[in-house]
Amino acid sequence: LEAILHSVREKEWDVVQRIGQAPIGVVAELERLLPQLDRDARELAVACLTVHPGPECGRVLLGMAEDADIQVAGFAARSLLSATEVPTGQEILRVLSRRPDAFVRTHLYLALGLSSQPCGLQELRGLIETESDPDARLSAQAAAVRLGGESERQELAERVRLATSGEAERLFDLLAYAGDPRPAKELVAWLESEAVV
Repeated sequence: LEAILHSVREKEWDVVQRIGQAPIGVVAELERLLPQLDRDARELAVACLTVHPGPECGRVLLGMAEDADIQVAGFAARSLLSATEVPTGQEILRVLSRRPDAFVRTHLYLALGLSSQPCGLQELRGLIETESDPDARLSAQAAAVRLGGESERQELAERVRLATSGEAERLFDLLAYAGDPRPAKELVAWLESEAVV
């Protein structure tokens, strides 16, 4: 355990390959160590938590999504998308409400749709209405589609139909995330179109 913590403190990136075999309690020890770490070491801690199979990693990553450094916070928020256990929707909403950075909010919205205990669709719709960043808003809409939002599904389908080539890749990723094949039909039509993009 101490060798893992030492590697994180010293920013030895090979620790990411060893973290899966770390003894029980490594996540709690990493969490306790976070306030003592500089930005680069905190990024390494995020990488370790991303590949560690422990269910508590999602909770620690969500806490790190509140990091003062946007790079650490963004990495942690994005890593939530691959966590073994994503925190509850209510926990994610609390962090979302305090996060001024659109980049971080974009990933937190996507985490909302992956939560085993998601927030209500109405709560998410309220956030969509007030979200000022277009990319974060699009992620929130995709999360709503994943949670069964019909009006958001229709909006996403229309967005796909009208997409520029620059938007297509992002929309394709969001369609895969949303898991609803109906808006994807618009993507097929878009790909078959002979219109200049």
